[in-house]
Amino acid sequence: MAQGLTSKEAASYKRLGYLSPFRGLGPDEAAGYRAMLEEFERQVGGLITSDKVDGKYRYRLHTLLPWADELATLPRVLDVIESLIGPDILIYVTTFFIKEPRTEAITGWHQDVTYFEARPYEHVSAWIALSPATLESGCMHFVPGSHRGCRPRGGIFPSL
Repeated sequence: MAQGLTSKEAASYKRLGYLSPFRGLGPDEAAGYRAMLEEFERQVGGLITSDKVDGKYRYRLHTLLPWADELATLPRVLDVIESLIGPDILIYVTTFFIKEPRTEAITGWHQDVTYFEARPYEHVSAWIALSPATLESGCMHFVPGSHRGCRPRGGIFPSL
């Protein structure tokens, strides 16, 4: 393990159910991955979250494109995950949640474990922003401690 969590960060994660802020990517790196995503969308003929593009491109893109695999396996993110659950890490799914400007679409309050139905609850979600996550753009909100109700491990949420 190269660079995991400090004991203070691990305790905060255990208490709150999330770790934020955590810099998984610098602004230039995020812009580079976003540019590759946008180029891929041009190649498939539209936004990967739109009805006119095959929905298969929204999920598990890391199994299709080298840049998406690279994004899903960022060493600095995996090091943190390893410090929480150990070195036996499996990427169950990658999903692109894209909120286009001026859209009225929302993603409601949820816990990722609800969708995965994996038992035991020994998973970690890592949300990686490819654009600034601000109040104006509709950033993530968390309910501290809510992970204790269903016993999942929570998530880490890298920020720009």
